[in-house]
Amino acid sequence: MYVLGLLKNQSAVHIADMARECGVSERTVYRDISSLLRLGFVIQYRDGYKLTPDADLPQNTLDGSDIALVNYCLRLNHLSSH
Repeated sequence: MYVLGLLKNQSAVHIADMARECGVSERTVYRDISSLLRLGFVIQYRDGYKLTPDADLPQNTLDGSDIALVNYCLRLNHLSSH
């Protein structure tokens, strides 16, 4: 959820920066991004990773409670105030 918040709230973010911010290895961040892609999120790379601006939550793979949890976590992410 934290990686998703970073991707949503920054124009572009690098793997090393996400790893440092989350306190995990770069490999973990790559796995997290891979998981988000499998869930249907559209993530692109242009001088850093970012969630596409017009991307909605992938409704076809998440049920209502999953979507509510993702929305809740994104609202709580401290980066959303930047």
